[in-house]
Amino acid sequence: MFYDSASHARKFSGNISKFQFFTEEQWRATNQFIKDCQKYARVMGVEDADRLLDIPRKAMVSRMFGSPRVNMEKHGVYACRLVGPRERFLTVKNVSIHRDAKATWNDLTEDSLNEVCDDWNTVVVCLWDVMTPEVLCVSRGNNPNLRYILASQIKRHKSPNIISISIRDAVNRCGFQFYRPHNAPAGRAEAVVREYFPRLGAEVHELDDWTDGHADSGPRLVPDRPHS
Repeated sequence: MFYDSASHARKFSGNISKFQFFTEEQWRATNQFIKDCQKYARVMGVEDADRLLDIPRKAMVSRMFGSPRVNMEKHGVYACRLVGPRERFLTVKNVSIHRDAKATWNDLTEDSLNEVCDDWNTVVVCLWDVMTPEVLCVSRGNNPNLRYILASQIKRHKSPNIISISIRDAVNRCGFQFYRPHNAPAGRAEAVVREYFPRLGAEVHELDDWTDGHADSGPRLVPDRPHS
């Protein structure tokens, strides 16, 4: 088959903008980033590169909710375990504010759905700007609408698949509320909600006022405010 280089070049020309020249500053930053990742991996005992971003994000959210107990594995419904007379957990979903705002579960099954929607689980959707937590969207896991939305998607798939819920549905249908992360600049969380979710008209609450709603779970969890 004759290879038409000119035709190929014309077809490819629309993608040229995807390629950028790497400057010396960018090379230096890349080398430093790799060294920092290697050091972090040694300290955390991490061998899987995919976990290098997952663990610090879970740890940051866990600390904001007053828990030093973090699930160090890549997989698992629960990201954090909370302190109290009975085991309570956080499911943490990390979402970029620069992409389609959906909380996503990979390979969610009916069994793992029961863990997500357990009475003693809290679902936290953290919206990030790279590695900065901008706003938290939080709800009790046992919300019936959350179970219905996720279960409906599971039934539509014959095998475990990617299941998701939009932030809009989470707030409007499942009772999720927005909370301001600790140490966030004044007004930043409110600005993010106004910019990315203007039609929700949702209020942003103080994280110190959060409670999982269990009167019999011992003293109310007081989130740990990280030292600045």
